[in-house]
Amino acid sequence: MSEIFDLVNEKDEVIGQASREECHTDKSLFHRGVFIIVLNNKNEILIQKRSKDKDLYPSLLDFSVGEHLKSGENYEQAARRGLKEELNIEAEKLTYVGKILFRQRDETEFDAIYFTKSNKEIDEIEFQKEEIESLKFMTIDQIREILKNNEELFVPKIKEVFDEFLKVYEK
Repeated sequence: MSEIFDLVNEKDEVIGQASREECHTDKSLFHRGVFIIVLNNKNEILIQKRSKDKDLYPSLLDFSVGEHLKSGENYEQAARRGLKEELNIEAEKLTYVGKILFRQRDETEFDAIYFTKSNKEIDEIEFQKEEIESLKFMTIDQIREILKNNEELFVPKIKEVFDEFLKVYEK
């Protein structure tokens, strides 16, 4: 059964619903997503390698969690659900970074960005195998270097999400 997303206008106000498939094949159907960046005690960022079986961007690197909002959810609810479903992490505190409108070839999506801290080590994280192939922590400088020289290793949007995160995080 297909997931149903809320459709929004350019002001991010709900105006209807559509299936995941419709939203990912028609760029006129604005919908919503979230990115959650998980930092460890050394301020390294948890990076996932997406499963090779994903319909979008298989086997590419991504931030800790990327999630679409289900119909009726708000951004924070989706972020908390995604953290729990994909990484089995319950965040005490989610810090809101901002929201970006991404216009891509086949879709248009508002994405809210959050970050949180976790003291879990890689081997303690029970990740969802259908979504994630592997996890690793990377420093901010390591991510900068990959984005500078091999941006295609990451899913699209990552540079913009990373830049927004750094504006808030480095303050």
